[in-house]
Amino acid sequence: MKNGKAGGVNGITTELMKADLETTVAVLYELLLKISESERVPNDWRCGLIIRLPKKGNLMERNNTATLGCERTGQSDYHKN
Repeated sequence: MKNGKAGGVNGITTELMKADLETTVAVLYELLLKISESERVPNDWRCGLIIRLPKKGNLMERNNTATLGCERTGQSDYHKN
């Protein structure tokens, strides 16, 4: 996880998670263990925030946008597995 990135929808930054690795690992371990045992992903992990940002040029053109997806910090790392 890279530093200097904005926090996700929940506001948790990578720097915050790295500040106390022992606690972060313990909390994430328990959370992922519960998810693995129940075979259910939390409902709020199933959605993210999608924002369409206008690019340079004609702002009236619908196709002239970039899509930005925001997820909770750590969520995207879970989904990669």
